[in-house]
Amino acid sequence: VLARGETLDIPTEPIQTRLHGERLLHTKKVPIFDDAGLPAALLGISEDITEQTFMQAELRERQETLNSVFESSPDAIVILSPELTIDDISTAIERLLAIHKDERKGTHKLDGVHPDDRAAVEATLRRLMAGDTDTANVSYRVRHADGQWVPVEARARVRNGADGRTAGVVLVERDVSEAVAISEALQVAKAEAESANQ
Repeated sequence: VLARGETLDIPTEPIQTRLHGERLLHTKKVPIFDDAGLPAALLGISEDITEQTFMQAELRERQETLNSVFESSPDAIVILSPELTIDDISTAIERLLAIHKDERKGTHKLDGVHPDDRAAVEATLRRLMAGDTDTANVSYRVRHADGQWVPVEARARVRNGADGRTAGVVLVERDVSEAVAISEALQVAKAEAESANQ
């Protein structure tokens, strides 16, 4: 530093302390010049960043875990903005609706919902956004790439921002086509049985 006459910035510098063991410092070494403009002394400025570094590492690990859950979930996870546009969506939507997830990003959530179900879905999401409830369940149909309607059950939860205010809604959508088909088949069988007994 003195030889070059330049400030040296060390982002992370481990040191051993007698009372607290290893600590991590952000250090700057600054040359002090004499009247002739030559470096005559060295000023060291250090900031203890141990806790900050560990917190950042913990946050990165937590984010990686959340990303793993987000992408590996068999259910479609949809992140909605306060305006109910899709901020993000998991790859499970590709299995559910046979469309690439990027096709849905930035679109309004209700655009892909069956017209007969939109009012109920919007009312549920608006209640969440208004703070009337933190969670809600709602059933509706969403359009498949082939034009068919896929019945889903969704668990919705309010998403809060760093300031604690409502930042949107998280939807977890599950395909219930099989359950609906079984229920309809049972209803038909029951109706036929009742008709045969008359």
